[in-house]
Amino acid sequence: MVDIGCGSGRPIALALADAGFAVSGIDPSPTLLAAFRRALPDAPAACETAEASDYFGRRFDGAVAIGLLFLLPPATQAMVVGRVAQVLRPGGRFLFSAPAAACRWTDTLTGRESRSLGEAGYRVVLGEVGLRLVGEYEDGGGNHYFAAVG
Repeated sequence: MVDIGCGSGRPIALALADAGFAVSGIDPSPTLLAAFRRALPDAPAACETAEASDYFGRRFDGAVAIGLLFLLPPATQAMVVGRVAQVLRPGGRFLFSAPAAACRWTDTLTGRESRSLGEAGYRVVLGEVGLRLVGEYEDGGGNHYFAAVG
């Protein structure tokens, strides 16, 4: 399992590791990646952007990108989804978060313009790289998740 934009590893990577998954983390922030390495000292970790990563030269059964894609411009989102499709094994799963509706806003944590492509847009982007949207979920905090399979 690869956590793309893993940050400190809390809570996603840690929860996955606690559930028995072997987790690898990718994040461009040296500070956050240092925290990830402290939280999961045995997990492979790389200080790289999602679009430039070599994903450890490996393939994965699953990938997560929570709180990441919508921070990227639409073309970069499509590029990252394509990269994820390349590193997933056949039948691999990809879970990512973004608002269900297409929209723009300023992210409160980063101050960056954020864009959701919305369900229809993500369905197209996923389909173009051989992934299929198989589910959508919302948590108690109103965060929306898309689940895809290769």
